[in-house]
Amino acid sequence: MTKQKVMVALKRVYDESAPGDGTRVLVERLWPRGLSRERAHIDLWLKEIAPSRELRTWFGAFQCRCAARPAAPGRVTSTNGWETRKTPAKGEQLQ
Repeated sequence: MTKQKVMVALKRVYDESAPGDGTRVLVERLWPRGLSRERAHIDLWLKEIAPSRELRTWFGAFQCRCAARPAAPGRVTSTNGWETRKTPAKGEQLQ
């Protein structure tokens, strides 16, 4: 079996959509304030795989503690990876 390469581009939900955007996926538990569903042009809303409230709170506190120095790049990824491994169904929706 050959693996396909998938290109993922990140874009703010408030930025205008472009014809070349492809499938637009929103990974957030809450819908963005002040943005209608029509204007967002979101194809798929995966609130189930978004970081938990606890992780977001931890990350906010982590940023405050690390404001004077660069953040550890792998830290949030590994913590969010732990959440995904804890509930494997979360990651299946992206495949």
